[in-house]
Amino acid sequence: MVHAWQFGLVGILAVAMVTDLQTRKIYNWLTFPAMAVGLALSVAFGGLGGLQASLIGFFAGSLVFALGFFMGGAMGAGDVKLMAAIGLWLGWPNVVASVLYVTLCGGLVAILSATYHGTLLKLLKNLYWAMMGLAMPGGKAAVAAHESAAPPMPYGISIGLGTLLALFYPEPIALLQVFQGGPH
Repeated sequence: MVHAWQFGLVGILAVAMVTDLQTRKIYNWLTFPAMAVGLALSVAFGGLGGLQASLIGFFAGSLVFALGFFMGGAMGAGDVKLMAAIGLWLGWPNVVASVLYVTLCGGLVAILSATYHGTLLKLLKNLYWAMMGLAMPGGKAAVAAHESAAPPMPYGISIGLGTLLALFYPEPIALLQVFQGGPH
């Protein structure tokens, strides 16, 4: 369940999306205050339970993206800090929906970008070798990770879009029902 105060995150997401699109950066002057405000509001509206959910959300929101940052630079530090702030605002378990939607949006944006730049086949080959690398470490997987199929994209766009989806559809199954024409 998402609470009304959590929609204050929309302004933060909008600024992050604009700055990432324009400068390819999500600035500390945005992310650090966003973290502080998210934590403070979580405690103010949820007490000790809000603090606990917020702190777990912090780690869950940033962990996957921190791995992408430290293991090859797939994510920028601003992306990781923005996801940490989102985790503090949304808390556990709502941040899980955000991570899922952000990942899906990122994949969709990558496919669209690769299609636009004429490198979709290369993207699919890189994805294949990356998956093979998980099964059989070494070989072409390491090479594929360094040969991007499209120019770097501002991931803040995917973070913003995915988190907006999480605000409106904190239970991913509800979004699937919308597409199937079922109950809203």
